[in-house]
Amino acid sequence: MNHLKLSEIVRRKIAAVKGLQETSVSAESSIKDDLGISSMEYITILTDVAVVLGIDLMKFSERDILSAHTVGDLERVIASKLPIQEKNMLDFNSDIVLEGWGVVLRPWVEQDVGKIVESATDPLIWKYTTEALSNKDDVRKYVSRAIADREAGKRYSFAICLKDSGAIVGSSSFGNLSAKDRRVEIGWTWLAPEYHGKGLNNVVKYLMLKYYFEELDAHRIEFKTDNANPRSCGALEKIGAKRDGVLRSHTLMHDGRYRDTVYYSLLNEEWAQVSSALGQRITSGKHEYRVGY
Repeated sequence: MNHLKLSEIVRRKIAAVKGLQETSVSAESSIKDDLGISSMEYITILTDVAVVLGIDLMKFSERDILSAHTVGDLERVIASKLPIQEKNMLDFNSDIVLEGWGVVLRPWVEQDVGKIVESATDPLIWKYTTEALSNKDDVRKYVSRAIADREAGKRYSFAICLKDSGAIVGSSSFGNLSAKDRRVEIGWTWLAPEYHGKGLNNVVKYLMLKYYFEELDAHRIEFKTDNANPRSCGALEKIGAKRDGVLRSHTLMHDGRYRDTVYYSLLNEEWAQVSSALGQRITSGKHEYRVGY
């Protein structure tokens, strides 16, 4: 699929056909009344967008075409014809940036090594993880591995940054994707110790859940953690995730121990309620995260 979002492709094509600025085309714009798109122009736009997205024009019925009164309607009609793997496929080539409450999640770059807070090598972070960072060389290898995993289409890892300073205080990732099942895992998460228990994890989870449920229409988002880690289990339960079950002696840890892995999940139909409750919890707490908070 083209690296642009479907909506951007549609609106760019409409703007080009009508000689308009892209910013003047919105989801609410009426195709005929606001934009003055003729039947011939409509077919041209639909055809060109279908070609860009690799959609067979024979999939569009006359009813599909006549049902689109606004630009948003047209986008939904086109989206319904996309192969399922394209509708909810994470674009590893796109620089995804998620932001809110003074926190920015963005892809890792090699230059980030010097921006990671020193406490990232605190053993407290890595007690229940499959790897551990104990020095600058470990940190450098960690960043390089995160970048390589993204380039390989294996895992999309975010640096968790404080907007006011640019300091990197943690990381979290999308991984174990199944486009057919509309499923993804959020995990590989760590935060600097000074931000434990201060609501930052709620912000990170909210931003990532919102993106994958609302932008990529996930059916299920799952999490896994060490069943012996009550803090991690409690954090997932607080955001509204449901406990699915435990896989015994499932994963080899960096200290040679095999952990019992517990799975949690959220489903698409649960997101509206979880989103409202989690958003209110975040907003009622600290509004902006800064160095030293």
